[in-house]
Amino acid sequence: MAEWSANNSADRANQVWERLLGCFGASLISKFGEEPPQEWASGISMLNDYQLAQGMRRMLYSGKGHPPTLPEFMKLCRTVGHLDDVPDRPLLPALPALEGPVIGPWEMLGNRRLLKYVTIHVSANPKRYGRPASADRMKASQEPNADASPEFVRNVQMLVAMKNRWVELMLASATEDGVPIKEQEDCWDGCMKQAEALIAEQSV
Repeated sequence: MAEWSANNSADRANQVWERLLGCFGASLISKFGEEPPQEWASGISMLNDYQLAQGMRRMLYSGKGHPPTLPEFMKLCRTVGHLDDVPDRPLLPALPALEGPVIGPWEMLGNRRLLKYVTIHVSANPKRYGRPASADRMKASQEPNADASPEFVRNVQMLVAMKNRWVELMLASATEDGVPIKEQEDCWDGCMKQAEALIAEQSV
């Protein structure tokens, strides 16, 4: 499957990690880190395209809300035939594929930056942006914000808005060679400082 093709094993591992981040977000980062650990990179390099696609499909259909360990992921990828505890297809009839917005590389990078930014600050001070949603309510509720406080929702929305502003600036500045790393960093720091200033004003 071409979607897993990459120039080297490190790129391939990063592609898989992007998918896992999309599925598990902060729980993956807190458990393993923002980048794939060396053990994961080595394991992923031993899998072919079919095995990766099979493992990802089985992981999604398992319904588990936490990221797998490396041995669990390798088992999902390499086991031939059906796994008793994981269906090989959705439990419900497949629905027609719906076309959705394509997430560009700058948007993806902005999402990763914001996830890392929020994770670092909330780890240092869990109430920095207000009361986040509890793990139990997140599991039981269909609402995206569950029992998070209005203050938390409002503050995160400000951070997201400034992340989106950063993406717009990167798209406007990018050339065929991209955007210099220092310019990316300086622009990100400026956007986050503006977001924090807006949050501070709302808290007064």
